Amino acid sequence: MARAAKIPDAQPFTEPGTHELYLKDSYAWALKQAAALRLRDFDAVDWENVTREIEALVTGHESALKSQYIRLMEHFLKLQYWNARDTDPVAKWEISLQNARIETKRLLDENPSLKGRADALFQQAWPIAKLKAITALVNPTTMRITDSSIRWREQKRLMRAWERILPARNPYMLPQAHNLHWRPQQVPVFQRPAIQHPPQSRRDWTR
Repeated sequence: MARAAKIPDAQPFTEPGTHELYLKDSYAWALKQAAALRLRDFDAVDWENVTREIEALVTGHESALKSQYIRLMEHFLKLQYWNARDTDPVAKWEISLQNARIETKRLLDENPSLKGRADALFQQAWPIAKLKAITALVNPTTMRITDSSIRWREQKRLMRAWERILPARNPYMLPQAHNLHWRPQQVPVFQRPAIQHPPQSRRDWTR
């Protein structure tokens, strides 16, 4: 039986020009490192940067899954709290929601070990998803204000109002996020935050 080459405990040096290649042409660097590993030429391996790239790969998978959970919960909130009379964006949100679920399934199918991090990433995604949903609920009602000082003041006030209305804690469960057929029920908001109309600026208020 052939003996496997021993991977050194420490890399005493990096082949001249390897680090510069990593900075200038990461694709060429990756091909060169793959060839060195395949040939068990461990002296030619740029261990520091190879390790960095592997760690980045792990972080990238987690970040990609978290991004999809942010997207899912943002759409959950918008679908629940959007004004029912305005149906224009709802179809787009539902398509985006289903696409996020499909992408989530792909990530987990291709990286089964990532399932162990799914719940933690789902919870970490909640504050960002809530903030994105609040922005989506506020901006359409203020985008037509031409006076920038009024617009920013109104956005700040409405964001505080929606912050109080939306749940303080994540109300969703991971299986709901993964279920292609689950859809949140709309929540009635009896006193929806509305733009205040200062009389002194009414003429220049919208275009």
